[in-house]
Amino acid sequence: AFSCYGKIPGTESSFDLYWIVVHKSQRRNGIGKIMMNRVVQDVRQRNGRSLWIETSSRPLYEPTRRFYLSYGCEKVAELPEFYGKNDSKIIYRKIIS
Repeated sequence: AFSCYGKIPGTESSFDLYWIVVHKSQRRNGIGKIMMNRVVQDVRQRNGRSLWIETSSRPLYEPTRRFYLSYGCEKVAELPEFYGKNDSKIIYRKIIS
């Protein structure tokens, strides 16, 4: 598993989550939640107040979208056909308290 995230240049306290990945053989074992907890903890320590996440609307990413919602992320936008025909960009936000 790994994650990739960072401060968004030009913002006061926003961070992007670029990737959070758990090997297929290890999914549904709580590793994704552990990874997200670590990301959120680090963002909080760096005075971050929001984590921005984007993903595809393709059916392949349905489990990913469910994961973000179950973790308490809020769907804030959908950009139609952003990546291609029938493939919108979905944007989530996690407020860091």
